[in-house]
Amino acid sequence: MEKVRFFSYTYKCNFDSVTVVIKNPSDFIGSALGESEKNTKAILANTVGKVLIIDEVGEKFICD
Repeated sequence: MEKVRFFSYTYKCNFDSVTVVIKNPSDFIGSALGESEKNTKAILANTVGKVLIIDEVGEKFICD
């Protein structure tokens, strides 16, 4: 089994405030063909310049 390395980064920002957007995996997944792509593009377009956190992503995308 391959070991996974985790890296920690510290950034210094000159912003007065940062907008944090929290989404769940279900926000990305559509019910019809092509809807997931549309949802994903919309979420990414609306979070440019913001911090995007995908909560509980491990529950939908489990790697063995």
